[in-house]
Amino acid sequence: MGALEFICDRRFHRSFVLPPNTDTGRNKPFRVSYSDFGDVNSNTVVLFCGALFGSRLSYSPLDQLAKAHHVRIIHPDRPGVGGSEIVEPEKRIQTWLEMVPQLLAHLHISHVAVASHSGGDIYLMNFLLTYPHLLHPVQPYICFFAPWVHPTHSRMTHLLATQLLPASLLGKFGSLVKFINQDIIPLVGLSGTMVNGIGSSLSRTDRAVAPVALATPSTNGPQEPASSPHESLQYIDLDNPQIVDEVWMIDCFHAEADQLVGEKGKEWFNSIWTPSQSYRFRSENVKGTEHDFLIDPRFGASKVWLQRVSETWKTVNTGSDARTTPPTMAEDMQINPQRAKQLTENVATIYSRIKAVSKDGKEVRLIAVSKLKPANDILALHQQPNPTQTHFGENYVQELIEKSKILPHTIRWHMIGGLQSNKCKQLAEQVPNLWCVSSVDSEKKANELEKGRKALSEKGDSAEKLRVKVQVNTSGEESKSGVEPSDAVSLCRHIIEKCPHLQLSGLMTIGAIARSKATTPENENEDFVTLRETRDKIAKELGWENETLELSMGMSADFEGAIRMGSDEVRVGSEIFGERPQKKDAIIKEKEAEEKS
Repeated sequence: MGALEFICDRRFHRSFVLPPNTDTGRNKPFRVSYSDFGDVNSNTVVLFCGALFGSRLSYSPLDQLAKAHHVRIIHPDRPGVGGSEIVEPEKRIQTWLEMVPQLLAHLHISHVAVASHSGGDIYLMNFLLTYPHLLHPVQPYICFFAPWVHPTHSRMTHLLATQLLPASLLGKFGSLVKFINQDIIPLVGLSGTMVNGIGSSLSRTDRAVAPVALATPSTNGPQEPASSPHESLQYIDLDNPQIVDEVWMIDCFHAEADQLVGEKGKEWFNSIWTPSQSYRFRSENVKGTEHDFLIDPRFGASKVWLQRVSETWKTVNTGSDARTTPPTMAEDMQINPQRAKQLTENVATIYSRIKAVSKDGKEVRLIAVSKLKPANDILALHQQPNPTQTHFGENYVQELIEKSKILPHTIRWHMIGGLQSNKCKQLAEQVPNLWCVSSVDSEKKANELEKGRKALSEKGDSAEKLRVKVQVNTSGEESKSGVEPSDAVSLCRHIIEKCPHLQLSGLMTIGAIARSKATTPENENEDFVTLRETRDKIAKELGWENETLELSMGMSADFEGAIRMGSDEVRVGSEIFGERPQKKDAIIKEKEAEEKS
């Protein structure tokens, strides 16, 4: 993928619209631009707060590294930056605090790690003060890169960059950043020397200072900097059990040569984190780095950071002991090396075919349908530490439950077959790593899934909401499950309004076999067209953007045609695992790997 193609990837150009909020005096919708990159299917999520001029595109080079560590990064543009709309200077923090939790809810994200670069620490701190419950519930993780420090503490009096920037200029960040990216950076680079050079010029402009707030949530106005190194801790009461009941892990990476903060600024920032039983603070100077490019993957700090994020999400601390995902019978399961090699090659071929037809680098989720195949085959594709495949689909509830008990809990299970109402509660309650149920076609089934997920949550398993897709009968065949296209919106509303432990993630269809076989680049599948049109109508009625509702369509015979029509996930079985046995002959686990050729 070329540089231009990469930067145009739609993962870096997402948008979300906040509805009007008369309580805060905002009478119009507010558009937020954001990027959603790295491993977009991961539950390990970082909310990233970029630097002063750090729009979402500035941190796109972290994409491959984040994928390697299975970390998803959400980077919203602050008000007035990138494609996020402009607000009054005194409302920037207020708007940030309003938009972030709604964006996370929109993306079905319940908890995050947080990180910031440079002046993004202001926004990170305000987020922590207001929404500590959105951090990881067991082991919260926070990371600062080259944190900005007010010149009062850094003594960098010749670099009053943020204080010198007039509010009128910051209010037009979009065009300013575009000008700097296109015309200035190629010449001088965005560094301390540039800031030093523009200081005298800015000092002669209108000095209506843009407020930089680090305050309690009830304070909207500008704040004076703390007069002593420890004064700011009165606002970050990490020893208050009402705010913090777990040990917070806080990392800070400083640039070796920081033109904006200086040595005194680094010392001051480190000093405010006085020893505490509620958090562990670690600080490190990264050799060979300066303020702007500290987070560049080549210097290693971002790799360490993402490793720690990933490890934090996997490990649960209880007192001084650590426990990881409970062991399963998979440890004793044998794998035939030849079979594993063949399966891996099959999956690689499918991914290549997916990539060949994906538009604009769109990532399409592959569900490996393992129906009636032994757990050994699944384990062959999901061997740690770098599993080939994570998402697996099953058609029968009992088979999925049995396999989930003996296979690693890092697998993301999809129930894609027809559901019986009396098995829905059992399924949602007994499989914590059930990632999605794609075949919901009645309110009764949704209600039973809701009961099961609620019961699981009440057990204290920290279960996230269960993703569900509404199955739509696009072919009109009586033999097919699914609601009529015209009835789909009613079921979607029911899930949204009546099932708080479920998350509506999209629509699914299993089309007519004849249409699947006839699908070609020149011949669009009518079922796919119908599902896409149904999705667009539902999104409009709900006031959602189309891409918010995923399309799940396409199987072994027609998945490439489905992707061309906009499918976000495809279900492939026989192309990976080969022909299935009869149900009466299927086994859950092979006794000896040698039995498989």
